[in-house]
Amino acid sequence: MPQIRLSLGKLLTAIGVWFFGATACSPSYKFALLDLPPSTTTTCIWGDQIADISQGAEKFLNRVTQNVTTTFFQRVRDSLEEQFGVDPLKSATFERFGINPQRGFVFFQGEEKNSWVVAFYTHPGSSFEKKLRETITRIDGASVFEQTTFYGADLTTAKRIFGSESVVSFYWLRLGDAVLFASENSKRDLEAIMEHLRGKHASARFGTSADFLSYAQKVPP
Repeated sequence: MPQIRLSLGKLLTAIGVWFFGATACSPSYKFALLDLPPSTTTTCIWGDQIADISQGAEKFLNRVTQNVTTTFFQRVRDSLEEQFGVDPLKSATFERFGINPQRGFVFFQGEEKNSWVVAFYTHPGSSFEKKLRETITRIDGASVFEQTTFYGADLTTAKRIFGSESVVSFYWLRLGDAVLFASENSKRDLEAIMEHLRGKHASARFGTSADFLSYAQKVPP
């Protein structure tokens, strides 16, 4: 099987652009996850249900790749699933990974170079974090996962070790059933998000999100 190596950030951007239902963010904040992108966001892509978007994306790609052999296209999808644990066109693979495809996602890029965050929901009690660690170790080589408290939430930092030195690979922040998965250059974006949740939880636009409202009220001043 051919090995197709892709930058995870570029892959997420490409997936968002391909998916039907992905829409540029507007200042109106239409649902809870769109409360997350900070004011420094340069690009934002969202969808209100991963499963529907996957189906639409599959139909779209089947049309645009109709001149490409089915075998080759399937090999590409199999390679993505093998490397990343998820075939973006098959919602069942999201389920197996512990991600809830019946809920939405938001992907955004910050002003720092190569900074991005993708937020989505997981199934309670799933093995999502175990699978995520295994996937990061396999594709990135990170072998250390440090857990700390970040604005009252659980933050995991994945690191690669080089002798006595370590380099951050990814972050992920858990807010209830939601996970914010971020690149190594996105710590400032995560700080901006948490400052926003802490400072604005009483505003009207957070009234649409019981999960985030409940969490924000617990964040210490």
